[in-house]
Amino acid sequence: MGRRRTQLTAIERDGHWTVGITWPNGAKHYVGRYAERREADKWIAEHGWMTAERIEESDILAVKPRPRKQSARDKDGRVTE
Repeated sequence: MGRRRTQLTAIERDGHWTVGITWPNGAKHYVGRYAERREADKWIAEHGWMTAERIEESDILAVKPRPRKQSARDKDGRVTE
């Protein structure tokens, strides 16, 4: 199953521009009320981080940590080879 990303879109409605946000789960949200499209486009450019690919918790848990190398120490606590 492909990963879905948040989408940001400039939308003209009722004589003004707004930014439509479509979240990965399909929910929609609208922000801002701009006189010109370039203002909505500027908001989108400033919030581009919202469209970055999400890292799922299951992906993080799937990564196994590397075993730590055990260092030998002498009686004074110095690392020996």
